[in-house]
Amino acid sequence: MAKKYLIALDDGHGMSTAGKRTPPLRSDLYIDGKLVRKKGEVIKENEFNRAVVAYLEKALKRCGFDVLLVAQTDADTSLATRVSRANAANADAYISKHYNALGSTWQSKAKGLVTIIHNSSQAKTKILAKNVHEELWKLHKDHNCTNYGVRTDTDISGFSLYVLRNTNMPAILTESGFMDSVVEYKDMLDPTFQKNDAEATCKGICKTFGVTYVKPDGTDDNDDDFVCTAKDMEVSNSAKYVKVIVNELNVRSCPSWEDGAVVGTVKKGEVFTITKKVKVGSGYMYKLKSGLYITASITYVKGMTSL
Repeated sequence: MAKKYLIALDDGHGMSTAGKRTPPLRSDLYIDGKLVRKKGEVIKENEFNRAVVAYLEKALKRCGFDVLLVAQTDADTSLATRVSRANAANADAYISKHYNALGSTWQSKAKGLVTIIHNSSQAKTKILAKNVHEELWKLHKDHNCTNYGVRTDTDISGFSLYVLRNTNMPAILTESGFMDSVVEYKDMLDPTFQKNDAEATCKGICKTFGVTYVKPDGTDDNDDDFVCTAKDMEVSNSAKYVKVIVNELNVRSCPSWEDGAVVGTVKKGEVFTITKKVKVGSGYMYKLKSGLYITASITYVKGMTSL
């Protein structure tokens, strides 16, 4: 790996955060035949969040990432402190793990997965969210629940979320289920579900940064073992922005036309800042401010000197 990427991990809330817990359980909860919570007790959201982050830290380190824990204790670390730690360390991505809720009473209406980004997120954030969400959905899709997709914070809550708005790097927040759901609360304390959630998140991060995902047994899980060895060959360019003019267009982790370099897609009408234009084989690409690459062909994009 050419660069050692740093991932900031945020296990949302603290163990004593008011309201962030299930309603009192209606019956004893057993996992693998073991009593883990008695009737009338609650499960705190951070019990899930911190467990997944612990598994995710191990998974990311196994794959060669550096990891920063922005809330290292069970205390309710302030949002400003979490964000400032990530920004000060120049982290390459910020991942906040959560478990959702509609309210404080049991409900059977909502269950499922959502990944949240800031309403003005750049391309790399959208790609990170897409990659992580797709991997998490593979875990959830057989649970008879809803895929709420990748949504913006203002769309979900009506206001922007602090950790997504104030981070200087791509930042996402995942909600892995509903703790007030009469069925999904059971997964919160299940170590198998926690580990699978962490591994799925790790896979999505690996895909985004072009890093080989290494399984817990140490084996390589890349489908095509793609390794990008291409070099930037900068050429003259007057365009400062690029606008997508086709319905959907691939973006790439490096200046390569190979399928393995594709890390996501962007949509018609989206505009990105260009840092340089490079020659790639017989064609050209733009390198974007996000660090990703997109074709410079006028068939697919329009270069612009101003917005």
